[in-house]
Amino acid sequence: MKNSGTTERQLVSVVIPVYNGERHIKDAIDSVLAQTYSQVELIVVDDGSTDNTKSLIKEYEGVEYRYQKNAGQAAARNSGIKHSRGEFVAFLDADDVWLPDKLEKQVPLFSDPSVGLVYCNMKFFGSSCKFNSRFEMSNGKVYRGSVTPQLLCRNFIPVSTAVARKSVVNEAGLFDERVEYRPVGGEDYELWLRISIQHDVDFVDAILAKYCLRSDQMSKDRGTSYKFLMFLYRDLLKRDSFKSFRSIIVRKSLESVAKFYFFAIFGRVFNKE
Repeated sequence: MKNSGTTERQLVSVVIPVYNGERHIKDAIDSVLAQTYSQVELIVVDDGSTDNTKSLIKEYEGVEYRYQKNAGQAAARNSGIKHSRGEFVAFLDADDVWLPDKLEKQVPLFSDPSVGLVYCNMKFFGSSCKFNSRFEMSNGKVYRGSVTPQLLCRNFIPVSTAVARKSVVNEAGLFDERVEYRPVGGEDYELWLRISIQHDVDFVDAILAKYCLRSDQMSKDRGTSYKFLMFLYRDLLKRDSFKSFRSIIVRKSLESVAKFYFFAIFGRVFNKE
């Protein structure tokens, strides 16, 4: 698909999915409203919250609030995309925040019509963060252009750093809403892989987002993560679009199986680290 190279103040639609996020949602919203890039619409999709989330969001004028029965983050993000008006879509988790110049620095990279997605660097914060560091992009390496082989080995695109052309996201088929992706939020990784097959990826080497680490986050459960990867790689092996990457997928699939059973046996010890 051919994309226009111009990015002169085109609208960016920011989608925040939230479920019982009363503790963090205002910080996320404030960080979007503080962007130096002015052409922004913000859509917050409430995934069936039972706390005070709705009333907190309703305090903001100009923020579009959408409610759905609890169906998971993928369904919430897809709802936001479908109701968005922007040329680009950006994603932010309800407990993460952006730095003010994030969109200002990322959007210009779409002047290259081959680029479908742009990500950036980030740092961690929160109750489980024992350090203050940059997100390590695959041992310090940064990947640009055709990144599918590297992306199959590791998801180096945190969802709250990603901005994509809406046309590219629609072409790829939106986020996969199957339940197998829900425990670790793996639907973003799977979508980035589909996008990378058809489009280049670019990167801003600056800390433009902050990722919240909490003690209750499911993504800390390595056994659950490896179980998700087992499902993902098995699924990718069935797709014609990934045939040329079969050797990488088979290798990573075997690794995920070995690691899953290793942590199934020794997980109680290692999860105490």
